[in-house]
Amino acid sequence: MDDQTVDPAFIERLEKMGGIKLRNTLIQMYIDRVPAKLEEIRAGTDDSDFESVQMAAHSLVSSAGNLGGMAVSSLASQVEAAAIAEDVDRLRERAELLFVTCEEFETYLVALQGDV
Repeated sequence: MDDQTVDPAFIERLEKMGGIKLRNTLIQMYIDRVPAKLEEIRAGTDDSDFESVQMAAHSLVSSAGNLGGMAVSSLASQVEAAAIAEDVDRLRERAELLFVTCEEFETYLVALQGDV
């Protein structure tokens, strides 16, 4: 992943604060919670439940950002903004990009967990 997608400095700070164990715990928490958030976004988009989409996307902004997932955080913020504006076309477009980017970020995080 490139520097615009991930900022490794966030992971480095986690390791300095709490070591590999903290890093891996926070990564696993993220990995465990993201599928439900993505499903909320998918379902909310399909049902035009903009409030649910907004809340799920907002959650991803900070959780990905805390692990250096800059692209995920940015896209989640764009999904949140589209939900607030009730812009269905933009919401669908940004959500699809978010789903793909979340997969890529998760692959990166899983690789980090194995890097002990």
